Amino acid sequence: MWLSLGIVAASTAAVVILLVLNANEIAALIAHIEQRRLPPGMMAALLGAAGGLAKYLERYLEGQAFVILDALAIACISGFCGVIVFDGMIALGLAQDVAKVAGGLSGYYGPRSLDALSQFLAKSAKRKP
Repeated sequence: MWLSLGIVAASTAAVVILLVLNANEIAALIAHIEQRRLPPGMMAALLGAAGGLAKYLERYLEGQAFVILDALAIACISGFCGVIVFDGMIALGLAQDVAKVAGGLSGYYGPRSLDALSQFLAKSAKRKP
């Protein structure tokens, strides 16, 4: 339950951040958050949500109508994808920074990223004795 609330809060914050701040302000905010030692899973949720919103805004720039509820839904789904992929990468023994990047990219690609991760994990499990 707390993870779900955290993802919703992170997704909502990501929507506000992307709509209000410019690139330099966003970079400064991320640096500030990292200095405060935000838990890695929460950072993965934020990066996933930001990735999903970036994809949504890309579609908006291509001519799709902007609907705030759709943007929030995509941010929530993408934040969840970011956390799942982050945890999967950590379980595979990758560095947290690499796992955060993977979480952000998975947010951009949404549920398709979870399909790719599950196939990768299945293949990895078959190779191990």
